[in-house]
Amino acid sequence: MRALASATAQVRRATAGVPAPALVRRALAEEQVRLERRAGSLHRHRHLHDRWLRRQLTPSPHDDRPPLHGDAFYRVLGSGQVPLISWPIAKVTAHGVRTCDGLEHRVDAIVVAR
Repeated sequence: MRALASATAQVRRATAGVPAPALVRRALAEEQVRLERRAGSLHRHRHLHDRWLRRQLTPSPHDDRPPLHGDAFYRVLGSGQVPLISWPIAKVTAHGVRTCDGLEHRVDAIVVAR
Protein backbone atom coordinates (compact mmCIF):
# COMPACT_ATOMS: atom_id res chain seq x y z
CA MET A 1 0.00 0.00 0.00
CA ARG A 2 2.78 2.38 0.91
CA ALA A 3 4.51 1.62 -2.40
CA LEU A 4 1.31 2.37 -4.31
CA ALA A 5 0.83 5.61 -2.42
CA SER A 6 4.43 6.56 -3.14
CA ALA A 7 4.04 5.72 -6.84
CA THR A 8 0.85 7.77 -7.06
CA ALA A 9 2.64 10.72 -5.48
CA GLN A 10 5.51 10.37 -7.96
CA VAL A 11 3.09 10.37 -10.90
CA ARG A 12 1.39 13.46 -9.51
CA ARG A 13 4.74 15.27 -9.11
CA ALA A 14 5.95 14.21 -12.57
CA THR A 15 2.79 15.48 -14.25
CA ALA A 16 2.57 18.70 -12.24
CA GLY A 17 3.34 20.91 -15.26
CA VAL A 18 1.17 18.97 -17.68
CA PRO A 19 -2.28 20.44 -18.18
CA ALA A 20 -4.91 17.95 -16.99
CA PRO A 21 -8.62 18.26 -16.36
CA ALA A 22 -9.57 19.15 -12.81
CA LEU A 23 -11.42 15.85 -12.52
CA VAL A 24 -8.22 13.87 -13.18
CA ARG A 25 -6.20 15.96 -10.70
CA ARG A 26 -8.89 15.53 -8.04
CA ALA A 27 -9.11 11.77 -8.67
CA LEU A 28 -5.34 11.41 -8.26
CA ALA A 29 -5.39 13.39 -5.02
CA GLU A 30 -8.31 11.36 -3.63
CA GLU A 31 -6.60 8.08 -4.58
CA GLN A 32 -3.42 9.22 -2.81
CA VAL A 33 -5.35 9.96 0.39
CA ARG A 34 -7.26 6.65 0.18
CA LEU A 35 -4.05 4.64 -0.26
CA GLU A 36 -2.31 6.45 2.60
CA ARG A 37 -5.29 5.82 4.92
CA ARG A 38 -5.39 2.14 3.98
CA ALA A 39 -1.64 1.80 4.57
CA GLY A 40 -2.06 3.45 7.98
CA SER A 41 -4.92 1.10 8.84
CA LEU A 42 -2.87 -1.98 7.91
CA HIS A 43 0.04 -0.63 9.95
CA ARG A 44 -2.17 -0.18 13.05
CA HIS A 45 -3.62 -3.69 12.65
CA ARG A 46 -0.14 -5.18 12.39
CA HIS A 47 1.25 -3.46 15.52
CA LEU A 48 -1.77 -2.96 17.80
CA HIS A 49 -3.73 -6.07 18.75
CA ASP A 50 -6.12 -4.29 21.13
CA ARG A 51 -9.21 -3.23 19.14
CA TRP A 52 -10.08 -0.34 21.48
CA LEU A 53 -6.57 1.11 21.27
CA ARG A 54 -6.68 0.85 17.47
CA ARG A 55 -10.04 2.63 17.47
CA GLN A 56 -8.71 5.46 19.62
CA LEU A 57 -5.73 5.95 17.32
CA THR A 58 -7.69 5.77 14.05
CA PRO A 59 -7.99 9.25 12.55
CA SER A 60 -11.42 10.58 11.69
CA PRO A 61 -12.37 10.66 7.99
CA HIS A 62 -12.10 14.46 8.04
CA ASP A 63 -8.58 14.48 9.51
CA ASP A 64 -6.07 15.81 6.96
CA ARG A 65 -2.90 14.67 8.76
CA PRO A 66 -0.86 11.91 7.14
CA PRO A 67 -0.99 8.51 8.87
CA LEU A 68 1.76 7.49 11.26
CA HIS A 69 4.07 4.81 9.86
CA GLY A 70 6.71 4.65 12.60
CA ASP A 71 6.96 1.31 14.42
CA ALA A 72 8.31 2.59 17.76
CA PHE A 73 5.20 4.54 18.82
CA TYR A 74 2.78 1.67 18.18
CA ARG A 75 5.18 -0.89 19.65
CA VAL A 76 5.36 1.04 22.94
CA LEU A 77 1.60 1.54 23.13
CA GLY A 78 0.94 -2.09 22.22
CA SER A 79 3.25 -3.37 24.97
CA GLY A 80 0.62 -2.65 27.62
CA GLN A 81 3.13 -0.83 29.85
CA VAL A 82 2.16 2.64 28.65
CA PRO A 83 -1.46 3.83 28.88
CA LEU A 84 -3.02 6.08 26.29
CA ILE A 85 -4.90 8.91 28.01
CA SER A 86 -7.31 10.33 25.46
CA TRP A 87 -9.37 12.52 27.79
CA PRO A 88 -8.80 16.26 27.44
CA ILE A 89 -6.21 17.60 29.88
CA ALA A 90 -7.60 20.13 32.36
CA LYS A 91 -4.37 20.96 34.16
CA VAL A 92 -0.69 20.03 34.19
CA THR A 93 0.31 19.41 37.81
CA ALA A 94 3.67 18.98 39.54
CA HIS A 95 3.51 15.18 39.23
CA GLY A 96 1.50 14.64 36.08
CA VAL A 97 -1.71 15.75 34.41
CA ARG A 98 -5.28 16.08 35.61
CA THR A 99 -7.85 15.20 32.98
CA CYS A 100 -11.34 16.64 32.65
CA ASP A 101 -12.82 13.56 34.32
CA GLY A 102 -11.04 14.63 37.55
CA LEU A 103 -8.35 11.92 37.64
CA GLU A 104 -4.70 12.80 38.09
CA HIS A 105 -2.31 10.66 36.06
CA ARG A 106 1.35 10.49 37.10
CA VAL A 107 3.57 10.82 34.03
CA ASP A 108 7.23 10.72 33.10
CA ALA A 109 6.66 12.30 29.70
CA ILE A 110 3.86 14.02 27.83
CA VAL A 111 3.47 13.48 24.09
CA VAL A 112 1.40 16.19 22.47
CA ALA A 113 -0.25 15.65 19.09
CA ARG A 114 -2.10 18.09 16.91
